[in-house]
Amino acid sequence: MNDHVTRVFVVDDSMVCRVALRRALECDPQIEIVGEASSGEEALQRIPESYPDIVLMDIVMSQLDGLGATRELMSSYPKPVLIISDQIGGHADRSFEALRAGALDVVGKPSADQLADGNFVAALCHKIRMLSEIPVVTRRGSGDNRVIRQRRRRSQRPLTSQLELVCLGASTGGPPALQRILNAMPSGVPWPILIVQHMTPGFTEGMVSWLRRATNHDVRLAENGERPAPGVVYVAQDEVHLELVGRRLRVLSAKPVGGHRPSVDVLFASVASTAPAAACLAVVLTGMGRDGAQGMKLLREAGAWTIAQDERSCVVYGMPKAAVDEDAACESLSLDEVAGYLSCS
Repeated sequence: MNDHVTRVFVVDDSMVCRVALRRALECDPQIEIVGEASSGEEALQRIPESYPDIVLMDIVMSQLDGLGATRELMSSYPKPVLIISDQIGGHADRSFEALRAGALDVVGKPSADQLADGNFVAALCHKIRMLSEIPVVTRRGSGDNRVIRQRRRRSQRPLTSQLELVCLGASTGGPPALQRILNAMPSGVPWPILIVQHMTPGFTEGMVSWLRRATNHDVRLAENGERPAPGVVYVAQDEVHLELVGRRLRVLSAKPVGGHRPSVDVLFASVASTAPAAACLAVVLTGMGRDGAQGMKLLREAGAWTIAQDERSCVVYGMPKAAVDEDAACESLSLDEVAGYLSCS
């Protein structure tokens, strides 16, 4: 049994929310609340004195909000940050900007009913413990989104002009990585992009809206029966799998695969069996677990070019490592190298 206790600091301008969250989380013997703050300013003062393993950060607060506090924290005293937000849909931009600033994930602000649900609390505690173990680094300034254009080419890698489809799979750390890649790509690329991003249900639509505004690409939720169009970015919806069947998208509510729905494995396997795989590029980006490794292996065996994000540029080197271990990746590249390749340079 793991006896390690995860030290948690809670930031929320509502005392009712802080108390409710503390009472629920401390039912887990492996969770200890070591401090609380009612504002971003107070959090920045008290967190270094409390030595937390992870910070739960409300996104909407007066004066210094969760986004600003996360930016300051990551530049001076970096700690794993889990954003707690009740802003969803098209109003979630600040949450995704906080991920770009260094926060690891975002979840909805729990209701009283959810905090009274033992299964919900157990899942939340598990997420908190897992995220608390992810090392984070100091970030200076607001982030540099310039892409390092790679001149190095490998002869066997297809030219971007030869591609007919790009597939991306990601989990923890994925939204900022996706934004960086899409920002590198000019509008009107000659291939569609299919994305599976593990996301807390309720936030995928917000991520799509954020990516659309942050990258100026046509980013949309994938709809059943659509024929993917060049230059359009299709993102798998919440709680359903995304497949490509007969050159059309298929959305289905089958059981989770490997604990995930949508699953990167499901998308990749469908592309391997129905699409011209030799003209497909598939990338497994940062994330926990093993999703994507088996599907990527099928793609590689079918002739696709497959890339795993390298360890140094990952927030979590889980999914890409699994792909490498399965010999599913043709090569490992940094996030900037992936972006540089897809920039059509």
